[in-house]
This record gives sequence, C-alpha cells and structure tokens, in this order.
Amino acid sequence: MKMRALCLTFIMLATILSLPACHKKDAMQPHLVFQSSGIYILCQGPLNTPGANGSLSFYNTATKTLTFDMYSEANGKKIGELPTDLKIYGSKMYIAVTNSSVMEVVDAKSSQLIKRVDMPNRYPGHVSFYQGKALISCLDGSVAVMDTTTLGISKNIKLQISAQTAGLVVVKDKAYVTQPGIEGTSNIVSVINLTTMTEIKQIYVIPQPINAASDADGNVFILSQGFPEFSNCSPSLPPNSPACSILGGITVIDSQKDIVKSFQLPNGNLFGAMAVNEHSLYFNTTKVDSNRLVVQDTRTQTVIGPSFLADYPSLGIKDMIINPESGELFILGYNSFNFEPNQSQLSVFSKLGKLEYTVPLEGNPIKIALLK
Repeated sequence: MKMRALCLTFIMLATILSLPACHKKDAMQPHLVFQSSGIYILCQGPLNTPGANGSLSFYNTATKTLTFDMYSEANGKKIGELPTDLKIYGSKMYIAVTNSSVMEVVDAKSSQLIKRVDMPNRYPGHVSFYQGKALISCLDGSVAVMDTTTLGISKNIKLQISAQTAGLVVVKDKAYVTQPGIEGTSNIVSVINLTTMTEIKQIYVIPQPINAASDADGNVFILSQGFPEFSNCSPSLPPNSPACSILGGITVIDSQKDIVKSFQLPNGNLFGAMAVNEHSLYFNTTKVDSNRLVVQDTRTQTVIGPSFLADYPSLGIKDMIINPESGELFILGYNSFNFEPNQSQLSVFSKLGKLEYTVPLEGNPIKIALLK
C-alpha cells in the first residue's frame, strides 16, 4: 500500500514538474499564420532604451483584425533593435534593422524568416529594388547591393561624400540616395548608375534630405527637413540658393538630365512622410491651420483635391502608402498633440478622401507596407 502511494506521488510530481517545461517549449514554438492582404506595421519599440527590440504587426483589412508582433509568433524570437524600413518584393519582405546591423528577409505572407543577413557596422536604413537586386542605404555612407535570389551581398558602393544616408528611390536605371548627414549637416543627393553600380553625380538639395519618391514622368521628389544652423553650402551655389536654406522643403529633380527643376519651401516644417501616386504628391506639414496634409499635382505643383483634412484625426504623419488598385490612402500618424510613440494610429481613406476607419496602435510604429 505504501509502495502504491509512493508510486502515485512520484507520478503526480513528475507530471507537475513537466508542465512548465511543456508550456515553455510551446511558447517558443513558432506559429505560422498565412495572410492574404493587409498592412504590415513595423514598430521600433521604446525610445531611448538601449537594447530594446522592435516588432512587426499585421492588420488584416478584410477581417479588421490586428495581429501583434507577428514576426515573433512566426519565428520564436524578436526582430532586433531599431528596425527602420520594410519593403515587399516578389514573395519576400525585406526589413532593415538598423541598430542590430542586419537585414531580415522573411516570407511576405507569414513573416517566417528566410535568411538573416549580417551587415557588421553598416547599419542598414532603407531599401529599394532594381532588376532582382535590393539596394540598401547604410548609415556608414554606402549602398549595399543584395541579390534577391541568393540573398548575398554582391557589391558595396561607397559614396564619395560619406554623409549618413537615408531614403532612396529607383528611377529607370538610376538610384537617388539622400544624405542628411549627422544631425542634418548635409544637403547632398547621390546619383548611382545601376548598370555599372557606380556613383556618377552629387546634386545639391534643401538641407537634411530624408526621403525620396518619383512620379509617373520620372521626376524625383526629395523631402528635406532643413537645419537651423546649416552652413555647409557649396561655394558653387549662391548664398540665397534654397540649397543653402535653413528651412525644410521639397526639391524636384529631372531624372533625365539630373538637374534641379525647382524648389518648394512650404510655409511650415515638414515631417518625413511622402507618397506619390501617378501625378499626385502627398506630404505633411506642421503649419498651424487646416493644411497639414498637402496633395499636389506633380506636373503643375499646385494643390489639388480631394481634401483629406476635414476629418483627418492624426497630427503628424510618420508614413503613408497608396493602394494603386483601390486608390485607398493608408496613413500612419500620431493621434495627440503630445506626439507620444504609443499614441499612434493607422488611418484609412478612400480615393475620394473619405475617412473609412482608424486602428489604434502601440509600440512606436514607424513604417507600413501593403500586402496584396
């Protein structure tokens, strides 16, 4: 009888001790969910917290459901420190994780990791694509070229003026790379010939260029935030040139001749977000009136409709993308005057400018990408 009781006690104890281990194993087991359409939301995590991990969430536009930290669910680990950009190309999604100095290449529908590409001391920031190549701007003043089939780095293009890089855009067989420099001390855009993979020119733009986009005619739009103490202007430029301005604005570049066509200096500071659809340019200013979100015709540089301003709930735009099929505009922005990272939301507008719905967000979201 004593032996039976002892055996039962041992079995019960063994069962109890095994439960936490099983749960822990289950918690680390990757769980794949395949998505068909929606919005990926890249979050940087807590600010000013060294070592803090970012996250990747997904909003299903059909079911109106949000899956938080889908990357961790798919891979059983965190994405890394300070992710900055993400883009979908073919069946893969490319995520630049700046402070971890890696590119995470994942399946676009499940976020399952395909390959983690280490880039020691390069600090990848933004990514664009050209004929099966991923072009990655890095904070060390270079552009890395990754083969999207082998996922290996095939070339590193060191820019002649090695200021910190930011946004880049591909137009035909050239790439335009913005160089804001350290704390906005540069006003250079580098032009790379993508046939030879070499830098061929530097163009002076409004100081602290941080974003780049192009329209249907191949015009390049460079959004700059300006710099109050900018004094690094080229001697070849007149002192009153907008490329020497301390104010933010937009520089328009002719990609055929690689010359500046015009400068725009809106009355108000600019956020970093910008989007182009065919001949419509969208950008955000902090001017204190009703004109925070500006929509321009890229051919005439005049303000056009529809107006997204009447019921737009956010105050500062971090990122925005346009669904080319439906014309819907997705805006990632703050929803309070405090500009707190955890007071953000995704706002979705119809092509007519009607606010359809908003999605509250946390985790300091910084970038969005459309899965379709």
